[in-house]
Amino acid sequence: MESKVIVKLENVSKSYGTKNVVKNFNLEVYEGEIVTFLGPSGCGKTTVLRMISGLEPVTSGKIFIDGKDMNGIEAMDREVNTIFQSYALFPHLSVYDNIAFGLKMKKEKKGNIQKKVKEMLKLVNLQGYEKRLPHELSGGEQQRVAIARALINKPKVLLLDEPLSALDKKLKKQMRVELKELQQKLGITFIYVTHDQSEALSLSDRILLMRNGSIIQLATPYELYEHPKSKFAADFIGDANIFTGEILGVSKGLANVLIDDTFHIILKDDGYQKGESVTIVIRPENMNVTTVNKEYNLLDVEMKNYSYDGAYYTVFAKSSLKKDLKLLLTKEKFANIQNKKIWKVFFDFDDMVVIRGNK
Repeated sequence: MESKVIVKLENVSKSYGTKNVVKNFNLEVYEGEIVTFLGPSGCGKTTVLRMISGLEPVTSGKIFIDGKDMNGIEAMDREVNTIFQSYALFPHLSVYDNIAFGLKMKKEKKGNIQKKVKEMLKLVNLQGYEKRLPHELSGGEQQRVAIARALINKPKVLLLDEPLSALDKKLKKQMRVELKELQQKLGITFIYVTHDQSEALSLSDRILLMRNGSIIQLATPYELYEHPKSKFAADFIGDANIFTGEILGVSKGLANVLIDDTFHIILKDDGYQKGESVTIVIRPENMNVTTVNKEYNLLDVEMKNYSYDGAYYTVFAKSSLKKDLKLLLTKEKFANIQNKKIWKVFFDFDDMVVIRGNK
């Protein structure tokens, strides 16, 4: 059975004067999924979110929520709620009154409000916090209040604009897990905005990577990391060793690429033409330390420096190439090369992603 489209954008653009900040944007978001808008600051991701919410009018194009055209529909009348970076809690209201605010505006009965607020407090693990004011809460607790307030009206879509950016690293990781568990429990569609790639990778069903107001790639976290479609995507998502060169020739099913006028990378032939430009992406975890001589794709390297994060060593090494190499090594592999001045790195066909042309 095909999934239901809950949010649809058709050829949506947004301009401020002569400046186009969102260009011909097309997207379908399915019911019950988490789609994350990811990209550098200023790429237009928050603008798209604000257009979906109704806080920002579209310049052209259409937005549909649950099949209904949102043209002319005010923000308060759309079945969406937004959680902002600042949480936007009312500082003079208690936790209870912050969460109940939307229901009180709708003039729901007092008994219904009490019941629903109690359910929300339990859902976000804030039982006993009803009378506290926002300034008496930690950042994570304030975030939970904002989530409860947004969810109590049971929106069809929850929009989240950099909701974890004010939290420290450890609390961010904890809140990612809690947000995902909450979303799965409730089945509400999340559209999430962040510039943090690790946040996007850990939370999302699909990631929409943006640049300069346009969609660069829309894919699952696995697809985006393992099979980037452009140099920008490869560089923005995770760490990568990126090489550009051109095909010197093809022979016996293998293509020869010259890198930095000094090193030849050998690829499996995929219909390459002589002179064709290619970008080769090798993730740090796919740079293999070896003691065995290989016929191709073997580099002599020398360690420049390294860092240790408790599970792996990140090693920076120099070679005949212009750029330093970055490797991610287990403790055992690092121990094998730690005291060697020169050692060898090898990468096989399956360790590389090849991007054709100048994408």
